[in-house]
Amino acid sequence: VIVRFFTIDKKKYLATCFVIVISLFSVLTVFSAAIWENDSTLFKEIVKSSPDSAFAHQNLGYAYFSRNRMDEAIREYSIALKIDQNYAKAHHGIGLVYAVQGRLNEAVYEFSSALRLRPEYPEVLFALGRVYAAQGRLDEAVREYLNALRVKPLYPKASYNLGKVYEAQGCLDDAVQEYQNA
Repeated sequence: VIVRFFTIDKKKYLATCFVIVISLFSVLTVFSAAIWENDSTLFKEIVKSSPDSAFAHQNLGYAYFSRNRMDEAIREYSIALKIDQNYAKAHHGIGLVYAVQGRLNEAVYEFSSALRLRPEYPEVLFALGRVYAAQGRLDEAVREYLNALRVKPLYPKASYNLGKVYEAQGCLDDAVQEYQNA
């Protein structure tokens, strides 16, 4: 009887360990959920732990951009460029903000800066085409949309926008073809 009193019941021991481990993971999950709530909270946390990461600042900038928080987006993109002046994605991000704000010449400058660093960047070529189209520079818009499609042949947004420009230029057969491609 005395030996049995000191003998550990393996099933109860394993069950207790299992409950403890599950409880710890549950607490960690609750704390982690706040960080993973959305991309802003995630990249804020990453910026906090890696303040010299251009990648983190650029992604936080995009998170702000996607929530229409343009001043904060520009701030984060600018920090990314201070860390890495050759970061094409940060130039692209600032260009997108400027385009949304109607600052089209500044957007062209930022997109051109991104393309100097990374000439085969289809999203920037597309964005530059959109800005040129908005400025009425239709031939230049066509050139950029075609460049985007050369780099990324299956790019429906570029085909669609190219179709719109062709339509505005009166090239209806070309417009129809691009709409079908899209």
